[in-house]
Amino acid sequence: MKFKQNQLIEKFTAKNGTTIILRTPKWNDLNQLLEFINSLVKEDAPILMAVKRKTKKEETKWLKEKLDNMKKGKEFSIVGEISGKIVGSSEIRIFSERSVHVGQLGIAIVKN
Repeated sequence: MKFKQNQLIEKFTAKNGTTIILRTPKWNDLNQLLEFINSLVKEDAPILMAVKRKTKKEETKWLKEKLDNMKKGKEFSIVGEISGKIVGSSEIRIFSERSVHVGQLGIAIVKN
């Protein structure tokens, strides 16, 4: 299954009245995604990344790969957005060749 950039997945209201949007990532998210991942590293969240991405160039390479993989159906990614700010990210990476029935799930949400 292939997904487009900025494709709405779900929009709902949390119990506290906050509107949450789940959608696929887009190029305009680049700066927010860099801030998001660096904030997770700073708070020492239990994620695979332990060192901040230092440059926009590194984040651009990462996002390009993610969007390309989504177009090819090799990955599914969504971001969680509240009031226009990315507060969460999730992905399923599909393995290749004889393991196409296997995937890796990642979920990250900012502390606050």
